[in-house]
Amino acid sequence: MATGSNLLTEALERSHHDRILLEIYSRDSDSDRFAVGWIVTLSDSFYIAATVDKQGRADGFQAGNVDDLLMVASRGEYLDAISKAMMDHLDEWPKPIEATSMKELLERVKDAKEVVTLMHSNGLRYEGIVVAFDETHIGLDVYGRVGEYEGRYIFAREDVGRATFGGPDQRKVALLMRRATE
Repeated sequence: MATGSNLLTEALERSHHDRILLEIYSRDSDSDRFAVGWIVTLSDSFYIAATVDKQGRADGFQAGNVDDLLMVASRGEYLDAISKAMMDHLDEWPKPIEATSMKELLERVKDAKEVVTLMHSNGLRYEGIVVAFDETHIGLDVYGRVGEYEGRYIFAREDVGRATFGGPDQRKVALLMRRATE
């Protein structure tokens, strides 16, 4: 669990402990875009949030460094409406990949050959399979929106702000990848 005492850390800890929904704003996205979810894993510098779509359905997971969060919001009509909508979909929640750091998460998605979306500091999203990583770089076999192989991209780890996995976008790419290889 995070040990800091700032307001952001306290909000993340409350979300983690009490399953409180948050609007999660990341530095690598437009200031008016955010994810909705609650914190399922929290360490001093890393978080994983179970995310929810506008209809209250499971939307996968978002992981990143706590320092890369711009802000969180924990109250309001929008979150109340999503919380109520979630009641109809509680049986749909997948189990998260357990990790306490981005390195550990990358290792687990690599071992599982799970499609992951990496959010790059250039503002672009890259979906694919992690094939290698070390202390400074990530190797990702990137696939396009219709499952076509686009090549192996090597990213500096410091340029990857967050990762999403287990959601409908990743499931769609995985399905299209399988169809493209049949």
